[in-house]
Amino acid sequence: MELRRETLLNSGADNAMYNIVLLPDGYTELELPQYIKHCWEFVRGLSELPWFSTLQNAINIHALLIPSAQSGAGEGDARDTPFGAHYGEMIEGGVKRLIEINDQRAIQILEQELSQWNAAMVVVNGHQMGGSGGTKRNQSSPNKRVAAAAAVANWLPVAMHELGHSAFGLADEYDSAIPDAPDNIEDYPNVTAEVRRERIKWRRFIEADTPLPTPLDLGFADRMLVGLFEGAFYRTHGVFRPTRICAMSTLSKTIPFCRVCMQRIIDTLRPHFSSRPALACDAHLLSTAYRLSPRLELCNVGNVPVKNIEVRAFEAELDQDKLLKSDVKADKRFKALFKSPHASLQSDERLFVDLQFADLNSSPDYGCLTFYSDAGELDVFLEVWA
Repeated sequence: MELRRETLLNSGADNAMYNIVLLPDGYTELELPQYIKHCWEFVRGLSELPWFSTLQNAINIHALLIPSAQSGAGEGDARDTPFGAHYGEMIEGGVKRLIEINDQRAIQILEQELSQWNAAMVVVNGHQMGGSGGTKRNQSSPNKRVAAAAAVANWLPVAMHELGHSAFGLADEYDSAIPDAPDNIEDYPNVTAEVRRERIKWRRFIEADTPLPTPLDLGFADRMLVGLFEGAFYRTHGVFRPTRICAMSTLSKTIPFCRVCMQRIIDTLRPHFSSRPALACDAHLLSTAYRLSPRLELCNVGNVPVKNIEVRAFEAELDQDKLLKSDVKADKRFKALFKSPHASLQSDERLFVDLQFADLNSSPDYGCLTFYSDAGELDVFLEVWA
């Protein structure tokens, strides 16, 4: 019997898009509306990540509706639910617990219902923060993995972190040592034991004057700085991560994926843009206390050139939780220094836009950049704090 399905994000035909499928566990028939609410929270959380206002155009998100006989997640032992989600050991310094699921059962249903699925997450009706990144793999499709996350308060950072594992093959960047830590360090794009600049996997993102290994104080001054920070992959010493903090090391709504992790995500999604031009920006919280001239990166995340790129800067105002562009250009107080008007970018090529604020005491709380190109308009809203 075909299961009920709701499409939450529809960017194109399933055979062309990157398909993420959500599955419920521990939701009875009466609780399925709550599950759909949690699914919409997942969609919004993903779309609000830096870069994803564009990257979501390569993604479809579907939610399967499968009721459970029992409500909730088990403690140690599984309940009578489709995927037997239950809590295991405490991980990540006591912040969350491992959630174990029946991966093979989930994969069986996914293959039956939507064989074009690329990644999946079991949304668990849990009682405590927890998740897992899909360590068990489908033997016939080894790149497909099923993650899990408990839909509790503030669960989205865990969900995005686990999606980083299951959808994009990213490693944990935790620097707390554990016994019998895995030794396949170089299988992942975001951790390494290499210290020679010319052999570091993410060397293209490291500025020439950034010291290697990179002192932590530089990471405090600029949390997006890419370098070689010691402590990763369950080790305190000898293994390095690209940035001081990242969604793969710190579970917080305000901590996005770092630039190196984003490159893996972009590379994974790029084929699904086909011949559509696609322009994306790394907008994130900007602190004028750290940089008087914050810098944004603009990147062609698609397969074809993006032409005729221009930018305008606006002040913005907050209106009922929505950011709106002001009618008046903010040239005097908020400037976007864009050195190459009418620029073009080839696939995976990038350029930078420097932002300047004439008076720190009167910097706008919110700003907006609008990039115009043959890929359409790209609005980038910025929260700026001194």
